[in-house]
Amino acid sequence: MLFCEGLGNLRELRILKVEFKGLDSEQEALGDSLRNMCKLQYLEIQDHSLRSIKVEQVSRWNAPGAVLSQHIRVLLLAHYRFSILPTCIDSSLLPKLSDLSMPVTFLVLRT
Repeated sequence: MLFCEGLGNLRELRILKVEFKGLDSEQEALGDSLRNMCKLQYLEIQDHSLRSIKVEQVSRWNAPGAVLSQHIRVLLLAHYRFSILPTCIDSSLLPKLSDLSMPVTFLVLRT
């Protein structure tokens, strides 16, 4: 069992801070575990690997049914590059969200 798979058993958890240094399998497992953390209010995820990760490569953020706790008030995502807003970050799904911090990469299309 991966470490992040076990986090899914902490259903009463309200604050979670995670720092990754690689290991894509752990990031995938965390995405699955977050679905079970229905009381989570503060979520901070950082990736300190030497490579830059596009959110599209972390499939759990955009997978159908990707859901974060509706109680999340603070969501901090560092060292990810977002070119689109992940489907799980939606005002109708996160009605209590008051603090969102995430980097955004803008791409210019040339025709």
